[in-house]
Amino acid sequence: MNIKKQSFLALDIGTGSVRGFGLIQNKHYLYSETGLNQSDNIANTIDMIEKKLNTHFSNVYITGNLGIVETITGRNAIYFPKPHKITDTDVYNAIFNSPDIQGINGQTLHLIPSSFAANDTEIETTDNLICQNLTVNFNCITYPNEIICDIKKNLAHACMPTVSFFDPIYLLGKKYKGNSIFIDFGKTTTKTGLFEDGRMIMRFDINIAQDDITKELSEKFNIEPIHAEQIKLTVLNT
Repeated sequence: MNIKKQSFLALDIGTGSVRGFGLIQNKHYLYSETGLNQSDNIANTIDMIEKKLNTHFSNVYITGNLGIVETITGRNAIYFPKPHKITDTDVYNAIFNSPDIQGINGQTLHLIPSSFAANDTEIETTDNLICQNLTVNFNCITYPNEIICDIKKNLAHACMPTVSFFDPIYLLGKKYKGNSIFIDFGKTTTKTGLFEDGRMIMRFDINIAQDDITKELSEKFNIEPIHAEQIKLTVLNT
């Protein structure tokens, strides 16, 4: 991708704050807004970025604090009447038709193939694969409907439709092809993802995050939370 020919707007929506990044041609601008009203945070962030870049974006990509994640592990097989060259469409048809994801209560962000089997033999990739029986193991990341709908309402307040929602851990892991663990240490939750050969094999949240450190410092040293927050940020920035 030639980034000089691209233009996009992306928002990282947190708890009580919004960070935005806009790019058009060879110009970019990063801006963040904090406040109790997320609708205003989103609208102000978009307005400031568009003003600085002297443009108007028609849509936006969303990532950030999207609520409690649910990761479903599934497996399904598809069969062909004769040897068939496997395509990406075949892989996702196997996932979509799996009983493991039927009736999911939530909005799906990512369907992630993790491993495959061709004619009951484990394989690493479906590239240039010809077979009659394909089995796909996969992970499915979903978030609560109410969280996604609430963010869409706030975006409507800013007159900005969304292109797609992206899980932050999934985005981090897509950059790398090896085995790795990614941790997003957020304000209220810590998001964790385990990747093997560039494929996400586990994704979960931990209910211990930055706010817990602030609270612990405040209680341990008997100081006001605002001072504890300042100490935490000072240490993090050293």
